[in-house]
Amino acid sequence: MWQRATSSTKKGPIPVHPSIVAPASRPLTWLQRALAHPRAPLGCVLLSALLLSAAATTGLAADDYVHTLLLNHGQGITGFDRQPWDLFHFATPSVTPLLQQDGILSWWDDPRAHLAFLRPISALTHYVDHALFPNSSMLMHLHSLLWGLLVFAGVIRLYRQLMAPGWCFGLAVFLYVLDDARSWFTSWVAGRNTVVATALSVWVLVLHIEHRHGRRTGFPWAAFALWPLALLAGEGSAASVGYLIAYALYCDPSGPRPALRGLLPYVGTVMVWRGLYQALGYGVQHSGLYIDPGRDPLGFARQALEHGPVLWFSQLGGPWSDHWSSLFVFPTLKAMLFGLALLAAALTAYLGWPVVRRDPLARFCALGAALALVPASAAFPADRLLNWVSIGAAPLLALLINHYLTTAPTQNNHATGKPLRQRLGQTIAVGLLLVHGILGPLTLGVRARGSATMREILERANASVPQGADISERKVVFLNPPAIPLASYLPIMRAARHEPRPARQLILSVGTTDLTVRRIGPRALALSAPISPIWNPASRLLYGRRSRFSLGEERHIDGVTLRVTGLDSHGAPTTFEAHFPESLESDDYLFMEWRGSRYVPFALPAQGQTRVLPAADYVEVVLGQKGPFAAEHPHAHDPPVASPPPQTAPEQVVHHRSTP
Repeated sequence: MWQRATSSTKKGPIPVHPSIVAPASRPLTWLQRALAHPRAPLGCVLLSALLLSAAATTGLAADDYVHTLLLNHGQGITGFDRQPWDLFHFATPSVTPLLQQDGILSWWDDPRAHLAFLRPISALTHYVDHALFPNSSMLMHLHSLLWGLLVFAGVIRLYRQLMAPGWCFGLAVFLYVLDDARSWFTSWVAGRNTVVATALSVWVLVLHIEHRHGRRTGFPWAAFALWPLALLAGEGSAASVGYLIAYALYCDPSGPRPALRGLLPYVGTVMVWRGLYQALGYGVQHSGLYIDPGRDPLGFARQALEHGPVLWFSQLGGPWSDHWSSLFVFPTLKAMLFGLALLAAALTAYLGWPVVRRDPLARFCALGAALALVPASAAFPADRLLNWVSIGAAPLLALLINHYLTTAPTQNNHATGKPLRQRLGQTIAVGLLLVHGILGPLTLGVRARGSATMREILERANASVPQGADISERKVVFLNPPAIPLASYLPIMRAARHEPRPARQLILSVGTTDLTVRRIGPRALALSAPISPIWNPASRLLYGRRSRFSLGEERHIDGVTLRVTGLDSHGAPTTFEAHFPESLESDDYLFMEWRGSRYVPFALPAQGQTRVLPAADYVEVVLGQKGPFAAEHPHAHDPPVASPPPQTAPEQVVHHRSTP
């Protein structure tokens, strides 16, 4: 059994009466012996490092090329010309128009939007990459792995302060180190900021706890000095405040009141960091994927109520939270999964209560993990945000598994032979062991290579757009990419690799649903879709909850006028017109549509005629070929057909609007 390590207190292990210890099965006995071995944590780390190193050969993808441009003053893309330490400053009212001119941002992005993160410590690690080995993506991935190993070392050190050696300690290390959510440690170089921030903040916890237990002298100053660096590595470090509070309430040997007073320097640092963040113009506004709790507390509360259960469900072993935003096209499935997430949270509370009620360590883990979900909910759900949640969740699950698999019931239920909670707890505990003990390690290496899939999709899209020298004199117009990144990253990739790229590009819509394209003049197109392109998750990066269009509103992008002619109930355009400065047949333009798994030239309809571009088959987009159950879309090869003249009266196209 476990016990809380208390070198400076008189408390000992919680007594366990022999009559409530259940006989263990042979597999469980073997597992207990294996995880109780003194070298079990080292074995877990080595296995995890081996699986994570699978990312070393996946190359660069997506924002990795953005960082390359930012570290080389944009290489011709004006919106990316900034200081090397400012790699996470993506969009502001002064930068957005520049990136829209190059077609990297979409025409519907809110011009008021801010998306700028102050992460100079993480930016420094990328500067080191490009200074020492700019042409070796393998070394960049391995650099990320080193930070991951620093996280693992800190987590093991932290658990060692809180738990006595034994199988429960080894199980907690196993659940953290070999969770497939750790794949983010190496899978994407540009996502290293979460690894760096986790590494620094977990060592803040270690140093603080060692000082509170009197094991080290001078360590509070080391923790205080490391704390601002952790915050400047990534905003997720703020999750550590929850663990500091939980430790002060339940585990600090001096008691809650003096322990809470000892947290004032940490809280003061957070307040200074927050003030500096805003004073320098950093933060988030008018984004549909990120939200600032300070600027929109009500919107954040609503988002946290949705994202919190989804993230916790993924932590328990449910579906990966990364796919949650993409379920907007399947509202019934999304509602069902959210119901399951709420059920999982309720089961955790029900089964965890007997342990949390009697065990201060369990209370520390539960409160710390719950508070870590709060800052994680400020962004769109993704398993990389579970780095901090897992710090408390892993030992909490280990304690629950230990409780229900090694403790016999104390009273009998004549109908079932065992108390309901015990029977249910044993079933859930076995399920957790199977999911985390088998599926977690099996999928860790696969997910670590996740950027290879993203890279392959982007490379396929890039290869389908002409790459001859003459492309640098033309403007490419994308009508229906499956998602914004499959068009916006193309000039970024080409600029970073010194390849010919279009002089300009423009993204008109996305292929989430069928797109109707009607020729309304020699220089104009009218486009309509049953669902606004804005509701594709990737389209909402710079279009927030309070963003909205008005009927007849115009946006001007590099000489092209986009005029909104129809709105949905949330003020997002479903029909709009694109007026070009020259004839659509001009050699200056290259119109491209997405068909199947790549771009193909778009055949412009004659005036008064219409073409229907089918919704993207996302299985084919990802795999490069149709799925086994894919069917031919009825409009996939329709020729242009005649259509009536466009409606011009505003009352014929506007829909009733209401607040979201």
